[in-house]
Amino acid sequence: MAPQMYEHFSSNLPPDTQAILQRDIPLAPLTSFGIGGPADLFAEPKTIEQLEKLLAAATESNIPFYILGGGS
Repeated sequence: MAPQMYEHFSSNLPPDTQAILQRDIPLAPLTSFGIGGPADLFAEPKTIEQLEKLLAAATESNIPFYILGGGS
């Protein structure tokens, strides 16, 4: 992800939500099969509000997202 895109995306988030954003996180340790490359951005929202803000900012910034979990 280009630095400018990251800056635009993260600047649309409140500080508590910015704090949970991580860049280039390997996904393999988070999957049942131990496979997966790095995620450009990764977040583990702790509240529904954080999730809503992340999804709204991603949509506004035209950043595709995928929700992990509940697969196995």
